[in-house]
Amino acid sequence: MAEALTEITKRLEESEKQTARVAVENVESRIISFLASCVERSGADDTVIALPMSKKDLASYLGTTPETISRKFTNLEKQGLIEQLPNKKIKIPDLDGLLLYADGATSAGGHH
Repeated sequence: MAEALTEITKRLEESEKQTARVAVENVESRIISFLASCVERSGADDTVIALPMSKKDLASYLGTTPETISRKFTNLEKQGLIEQLPNKKIKIPDLDGLLLYADGATSAGGHH
């Protein structure tokens, strides 16, 4: 009985880890999709967009936490894909590069 319980517990922990990985990857993709839609809505070739809401509201909208949003923005900034500016503005120097990065991030974790 105890062995079965241990096995079930192990499987549950592994499942939770997998779910967390998927959730994190999806958050990054969702953020990038959101930024891309902001660029499209602005209609300009301008690469600077104003976030239509606070990071807190953006987190709620994307189903994550403000801390995760901040971490993901910082990560994207380190990759050179976005630049965070004052007044909730984001500069996207290369939208295609950002979208390609999102594709890579989505497909990278799904294979065993």
